[in-house]
Amino acid sequence: MIESIEYKGRLIAECGLPGETRKDGIFPAHPNGIPVSRSRWLLVYATRGWRCGDDDQSIIYQIRANTPDGALLKEGLLKSSIDDWDPFGDGSSLIRQQGSPVAFGVPKGAVIRGKAAVNANVFAVKWRVMSPGRLNRRTGFVERDNTLWRPTQDVEWTQFRLNEKEDDIEVLQETRSLRQKGYEEGERFCSTDGLHNMSQTFVQPVPFNEEATEWVDVNNFNEGIFEDKNPSRSAALKHRFNTKTGLYEWVETSPVIREWKLGYASVSRMDNGWIIGSERHMWENGGWEPGVVLIHTDDPFSGSQSPSWSSNPPCAAPSTQYRCADGILRLFTGDPKASPYGHTRNPLYCWDIDPQNAEGSNRREIFDNVNCGVLPEETVPRADMCKLLPYADGREQYVVWRVRTMNVSHVHHGLPPVTENWKERHGIYYAVIRYSEEPEKTWHFEP
Repeated sequence: MIESIEYKGRLIAECGLPGETRKDGIFPAHPNGIPVSRSRWLLVYATRGWRCGDDDQSIIYQIRANTPDGALLKEGLLKSSIDDWDPFGDGSSLIRQQGSPVAFGVPKGAVIRGKAAVNANVFAVKWRVMSPGRLNRRTGFVERDNTLWRPTQDVEWTQFRLNEKEDDIEVLQETRSLRQKGYEEGERFCSTDGLHNMSQTFVQPVPFNEEATEWVDVNNFNEGIFEDKNPSRSAALKHRFNTKTGLYEWVETSPVIREWKLGYASVSRMDNGWIIGSERHMWENGGWEPGVVLIHTDDPFSGSQSPSWSSNPPCAAPSTQYRCADGILRLFTGDPKASPYGHTRNPLYCWDIDPQNAEGSNRREIFDNVNCGVLPEETVPRADMCKLLPYADGREQYVVWRVRTMNVSHVHHGLPPVTENWKERHGIYYAVIRYSEEPEKTWHFEP
């Protein structure tokens, strides 16, 4: 049970790497993270600018001491954005955008079921790649081209370990396109028929087996080739640790979830099986109603599905769903019906979700830009891309999210350009969930 949720403030105000600072017109966004040893955390995030509405850019990592808000030991670059990308080999000069980073792996020194984990201290980070268009070098703004979205969409990943001093990473696998084992070459990149152009989900993978040598998440794909009539679909991915190579491999893809056009989905292991959860818009009462869909299955790779849907809460913003450390399924998103401003992404709330009927209850406010004095209402402020970091120890679990305005550096959706004062407030913010009892740990550590 949750005893309290305490808003703590801004976690990452600025990236310190050359070319990624506020002087470069860039701020930290899209956060995530995992524990990587008994006393170290890895945070990952995508930087973002104000050149267009979704100006996601580079993938950054941080090593922090003891807790996600502990002392910063190292900040580094995993993949930089570029403005002269030529993905088709035809001389195109496009923006390469990266976002939605997720990480997984077993911490260094972890003990699982009384044995040292064979895959401890090997970590993977994945992120989405696509082009939103071209940079107008005269104005400095992005000229959006929605026809580029699907043909340039991809997922990349890298793998690494924590070094001996635990103050930086050592790369084990350089960045490459994520492809299923056995499909490393050619147009087809996984075993499931008809899938094209994968996009990375917001929620990090979770252990699939008790030894945590296998991990699962649910990504989005396109069916057909770049045609609007072929909608985005979802499928589960299994990543398995190969003891011979010392690396993870994508080894299995589930049948496509066709009955429901899911948003960016999550997957959670519950006491009686698995739940794939997502925001979903249903046709009800003569119109589209936002809500939550849960897909129940004994095995995400079996194709057996039993869905339930609820319009409470009415998700109308990027949402993330997790089984929290106390065993309760919870959803993190906005609610335009509950918001005193009628906003879809402010305040940021969380709900307890009934795993049987998808109904939300016990709505809790995590953060309100206006009440907390971060951004004023006229900016249509956003508190979104909320991530629950994995539980590690004690009675606390961390929540991180992105704060931004709807405004960008030019007139956007009828709003005036963002001011320098408002730009300064952008960044990654966080809160701490405190439970009434200490939850069960996923792993322990060697003495």
